[in-house]
Amino acid sequence: MKYFIRCGLILISLLPVCLLSACSQKTVPLLSEGQKQYIRMPRAERIVRFSDPEKRLELSRLGYHPQKFLLHTDGVKRIIFREKGVSAALKSVRLGETQVDMPAYVLAEKEADGISLGNLKIACSYAWETDNGRSGTFVTEDIAPRLLKIEGVPNVRDLGGRIGLNGKRVRQGMIYRSAGLNDNAKRLVKPVTSAMLAADGGYLGKLKADHERILAECTENGKNGAEDPQRIPYPQCRKWTVFLPDHALKPQEILALAELREIPQELFDCKGKEMTGDAKGKIFLPGPSAYKPAVFCQVFESPADGVMQIGTGADWFYRVFVNSRMELDLLETGNGLSSRTADDHVIDVPVKMGKNSIVVLLLSGSDTWSLCIGRPSAPVPRQKIRKELAEISKDVLENQLKTTFDRYEKGKVRLNDETRKYLTEDLGIRTDIDLRTDRECYGMTGSPAGHRVNWLHYSSAYYGGLGGKFGRNAFTKVFRVFLDLRNYPVLFHCIAGQDRTGAVAFILNALLGVPEEQLYLDWESTGFWNPDIRFSHEAFSALVHVFDAYPGATINERVEAYVISLGYSKADIDRFRDIMLE
Repeated sequence: MKYFIRCGLILISLLPVCLLSACSQKTVPLLSEGQKQYIRMPRAERIVRFSDPEKRLELSRLGYHPQKFLLHTDGVKRIIFREKGVSAALKSVRLGETQVDMPAYVLAEKEADGISLGNLKIACSYAWETDNGRSGTFVTEDIAPRLLKIEGVPNVRDLGGRIGLNGKRVRQGMIYRSAGLNDNAKRLVKPVTSAMLAADGGYLGKLKADHERILAECTENGKNGAEDPQRIPYPQCRKWTVFLPDHALKPQEILALAELREIPQELFDCKGKEMTGDAKGKIFLPGPSAYKPAVFCQVFESPADGVMQIGTGADWFYRVFVNSRMELDLLETGNGLSSRTADDHVIDVPVKMGKNSIVVLLLSGSDTWSLCIGRPSAPVPRQKIRKELAEISKDVLENQLKTTFDRYEKGKVRLNDETRKYLTEDLGIRTDIDLRTDRECYGMTGSPAGHRVNWLHYSSAYYGGLGGKFGRNAFTKVFRVFLDLRNYPVLFHCIAGQDRTGAVAFILNALLGVPEEQLYLDWESTGFWNPDIRFSHEAFSALVHVFDAYPGATINERVEAYVISLGYSKADIDRFRDIMLE
């Protein structure tokens, strides 16, 4: 997920500041015209735009911070700014020579020609007055989402503001979603020595040799020369035997996978499970926990000697052996694509007449896995295949210069004293739900927001993973937090605030009666920050399909049935609605 964070932090410095004069209009927009144009598009048009790299870049350039309201302060020593109809005490902030009294959640910043007020609530009435007799009122536009600016933390917004069940508005200032408050833990590495290359039964040395072979075979003058050998179509064999070891595989065990030419009855103390892929070769595996391995084995028949073109895709980390030769290695780098189809990575592999074997070692970054082995949708030129495989092998080979240890370095905190105070005192955050894995949260014992915030670490699933055992168990824990008013205001996040966070937000909003179109828009709003098309509707659709297994005429009813299937009652859901609906 690092590329999401990197893109977001770069974009902060590129965002235009759009300030509005206090006297310009009575209805104040909190989103830019470009953002509103996108929100008003029909869903079909938005999906097309979302999948276009150039359009996504344009979308992200619109920014993910709210627009601000500007008060000119010429000769003004004091401004009182309040939310109409709310009697809460105001906080005082001195900016230059001007003292501003305002609601705690409002973010005030000094500008060249006045003071800007940000993080305002949507569809909310405000009044202001100055010590020189100026005053005014305005209403913020009724267009969600309510974006927030918290310096250093991307992709922050309020879950509230939309109209939910029975026309009631979802309360603002109760639940926030964001990217991580700190970076993920880093793995510590050390330069490889000759002894390390020879250790573990020669695992590192064997891996290095495999990649050197792939590099050699992928050059113009390598073993795969300019002449095309006989091409044998992959028979689209859909049957697999899948082994699910209950432990991380040791180097020696991974080496042993390359030697498999027949499907064993038992592997690593577990029996195989027969599974069948769909017509395109895709298998979905919903159950196991994050980072545990799955080994897929298949034997297929080739009518002759030749070269077979096989398409591969997976979620997320995998290595492919064909006839005991490693042909593709994405075990460290990951697939890097959200499609997980036979067009993700295509390989040309030599096959012999008769029986041939495929063995795939697959790891997941979350809890759900999918693997696709099949025919590419169209033949891929061998030059293109060689170029891609050579680049992958070169990257992995360069990483051979260092070896990874089972030690990690705690992720760097993204908050400073000022933003920490804003979260805890101004927004009043009491609970921080962290949806990341143990590996991502290595070394953490509490919330980066400080000891006053209750840190709940519930490693969660994303998208289709909410339908599996791990994802269901995770959301069962998460939802319990929202049934106790003492936990509010709540902030929840993963690392990017989009996939695992987006899945939880989808369920919460659906329970509150937010219409389907707004459920999509809440998820899509991350596009104002993340321009990468790998954050895609195709991945998101797997979440929507989870609820197809449950009864109900609308997505809201099906999500409610899903939550009830976790052991919650209708009364529990009504309690959540009582807390969150105005």
